[in-house]
Amino acid sequence: MSNLPPTVFSFGETLVDVFEGHRAIGGGSLNFAWYLAMLGVPVTIVSAVGPDELGLEIKNFLTAAGVDISFIIDRPEPTGTVDVAIVDGEPKFKINDSAWDHIDLVRIPETAPEMIYFGTVAQRRSANRQALRKLLACNPKHRFYDVNL
Repeated sequence: MSNLPPTVFSFGETLVDVFEGHRAIGGGSLNFAWYLAMLGVPVTIVSAVGPDELGLEIKNFLTAAGVDISFIIDRPEPTGTVDVAIVDGEPKFKINDSAWDHIDLVRIPETAPEMIYFGTVAQRRSANRQALRKLLACNPKHRFYDVNL
């Protein structure tokens, strides 16, 4: 049994939820990575951000939390945003086309991760599905699949 801490890769969306009057950094993969980092688990996020203030804000937030951002790529598309509105007491989401819809796995992890987290939302585009397949080919011990219906 190894004494090394588990390694986790969180694949998917990094974005900003835009509510009436305020905004919040989020996205399933970002939230998952952030919570693991808060628990002291080494975690790397695989995503993409745009060349804008939101992208820099997300990178700074994750770095301050102790999340490895070396697998976040910079893209020409804007950093992800989701417009959130409350209609008849229920949240309605409009996911805007964004950088995280174009994730490219620029390198393969040196060792197999203990776990890879991924969800349905980040698989909206074929490029992301292809990058995810490359990451899963590293044969992680565990796969955590987050289904969004």
